[in-house]
Amino acid sequence: MVKTDFRERIRRGDTLVSTMLLKINHVGWYETLAELPFDFLTVDMEHSPQSDSEVANLLAVMKAAKMPSVVRIPRPAWHYVTRVFDSGACGVLAPYCETVDEVREVVRAARWRPIKGVYAEHAIESGEFPSDATRDHLAENNRDHVVMIGIESVPAVENLDAILDVGGIDVVFIGPADLSTSMGIPRDWDHPDFEAMCDDVIRRCTERGVQVAANFASLEQSAKWAGRGLNVVIHACDFRVLHAGYKDALETIARAAGHAIDIEESKVDI
Repeated sequence: MVKTDFRERIRRGDTLVSTMLLKINHVGWYETLAELPFDFLTVDMEHSPQSDSEVANLLAVMKAAKMPSVVRIPRPAWHYVTRVFDSGACGVLAPYCETVDEVREVVRAARWRPIKGVYAEHAIESGEFPSDATRDHLAENNRDHVVMIGIESVPAVENLDAILDVGGIDVVFIGPADLSTSMGIPRDWDHPDFEAMCDDVIRRCTERGVQVAANFASLEQSAKWAGRGLNVVIHACDFRVLHAGYKDALETIARAAGHAIDIEESKVDI
């Protein structure tokens, strides 16, 4: 039921809010987050050292709490896709996709798992399967999988129409840090060129019935783009929210005690 409802909500364009989980991997933390009204939680494997077994345990906790889960895999490769779905993920986020071949590999693995090789190529190229029974079986087993494709560079944006032509994509994920860096304006979220490129991605995806996600570190940017066509908001990440919360608390206590302090923002760059 969690998987079915999750993909249906994405496909009809509901606004969904998540956060990125990179550094805190104790199951108790996930139980706490599951008590909050997130629409889903995103587990990172691209920029964090979490192992397959650790992620599988976290996914089991989320499943028990009926919290939908998406895993950002290390790279867009079929074996990473199938492994997270085997572990119980509701969706996969394939980072930094630039080519049609990369996207086809991700979609093939998500939509037609577990067939591989020649049969998988035939399935996505021509819709040919060993039998009608095989096609129906695979379609039923994989129909609730959510597929998110990372568009995080200028070449990826330039190739976006061809990527969308692959089909089977539920969400295009804008990676602001990587995208702005590839544009030569790293982390300049208010730069008109960056805003124009994000607007362009949102427009082109919306015209094709594909939703758009992004992961901004600041609440200001998350809210700004939620009001600018972003349907899936993956707000900040665990260590940034924790750092900001304690920073505010420590500064407030210091002011009340009569000795103001000024704590810098987190310098961890992910």
